[in-house]
Amino acid sequence: GIEQGKKVLGNARTYAYTTVLLILFGVLVASVIRRTDVESSILRVPGTMYQEVDSEIFSNMYRVKIINKTKSDKNLDIRLLSPEYGTIQLANPESQLPGNGALESILIIKLNKKLLEGKSTALKIGIFEGENLLETKNINFIGPAK
Repeated sequence: GIEQGKKVLGNARTYAYTTVLLILFGVLVASVIRRTDVESSILRVPGTMYQEVDSEIFSNMYRVKIINKTKSDKNLDIRLLSPEYGTIQLANPESQLPGNGALESILIIKLNKKLLEGKSTALKIGIFEGENLLETKNINFIGPAK
């Protein structure tokens, strides 16, 4: 220190602040690297239950919102991953997602009653750009109790 006339490069406080700064910088870098290109939410339309299309087919309605976090336009496709057999229909057939924009639509999913596991059936939805899977969502399909 000053008493001996030597320069002190670091003390405990300097090392502690440096360590905290490096940890915060690491968290920032990890957040940027793990960031996805799109973010989506799929929620059941409030106040709706299942609809019986015919004696074998039931449908549910969901509100879907997809946000594009990139500057480039994306042509998206929403597919049912699990169970494999079922149909997905967007109320708005336009699936072009503008750069830094959002897409909101109503999603109708139809399943055969043989695929239903009871009052609630777990579904896995995939959001694709071409054949590239961007995001998966797990939702529940409401059906009649067996």
